[in-house]
Amino acid sequence: MSISSNNEYGKLKVIAVGRVEGANWPKDDLHFDTHWKYPVHTKTTFPYSIPEELIETVSGGIYNLIDRLKVDHNVQVIRPDQRNWKTAMATHDWVCTGMNTLNMRETLVTIGNKVIECPHVYRSKHYESISYESIKRYVTANKGAYIVAPKSNLEHGSMWNKENVLSVRNNDPLFVGTDILKFGKLILYFTSCKSNRAGAEWLQYVLGDEYKVEVTNRFYFYEALCNNIMPLDGNTILCNADRLSGESIPAVFKDYKKIWIDTLKDKKAYKHPLGSKYFNMQVLNIDERFKMVNSDQPELCELLYSHGFEIVETNLLHTQTFAYGYHSLICDLVRE
Repeated sequence: MSISSNNEYGKLKVIAVGRVEGANWPKDDLHFDTHWKYPVHTKTTFPYSIPEELIETVSGGIYNLIDRLKVDHNVQVIRPDQRNWKTAMATHDWVCTGMNTLNMRETLVTIGNKVIECPHVYRSKHYESISYESIKRYVTANKGAYIVAPKSNLEHGSMWNKENVLSVRNNDPLFVGTDILKFGKLILYFTSCKSNRAGAEWLQYVLGDEYKVEVTNRFYFYEALCNNIMPLDGNTILCNADRLSGESIPAVFKDYKKIWIDTLKDKKAYKHPLGSKYFNMQVLNIDERFKMVNSDQPELCELLYSHGFEIVETNLLHTQTFAYGYHSLICDLVRE
């Protein structure tokens, strides 16, 4: 089955699903520290040693999701290899421990037949691909090109917080796949505190004239594009009503049907919320009709159902603890 994905909502055939086993909060990752401290206004116990019971709880929810996809929707699932991310990694310039492979879409994005390993601004995710061997083998065995973006040396100051605005430098390409949405030959690229314009330029060069990388200015300071806009089908998007307005939505969506959500439940977190409640608006498009949604977001389930979509309910646990959701958990490798 040839590697191919040109949108976010076609029939899902093969995916890579993230893994929480071995998860760790990084030590000596300057940019991770800058990022997690951004929304914190009170004292907090973080980072902390992640208890194994917490990892088992999250893993159980992911295995339930995988079973539903395999059995009910005939989706083939590939996982990254398991690693102990407490182990340190190093370059000539720095040493830090790892993090996890939970957010597959942050570090891998498929466009056409290319699976692109993103140049993350976190040092702790710099060598995450050591756990991707099974994914790489699948890609190369199925007429895909596995491409590694240029790695920055991530010197001090690649990400900074000035006047409560997170920013990332533009010297080298830096971007995450959760700031990229695919609409056929149009690729929407969100400039953010993790994705810069140099990254958009590099991506355009790699994709060539067949695709148009449309750069949109940031409209929120620290979370991903998919926490604000979620494509549902060829002419419908789910929009975060708390962060967006009609004026701030990119012009490319002028003629799209917009479904506004403003009733997401805050699921809280274990000790410290790395992510906001808006990770819970992420939807996994199994196809244009079937949408996998968190069962503890009944208002979102009801809203999508009222617009004619079929809802597949499962429950991703501790989404705000680990800052992940249905969209960021997976990298689609084959969509029809």
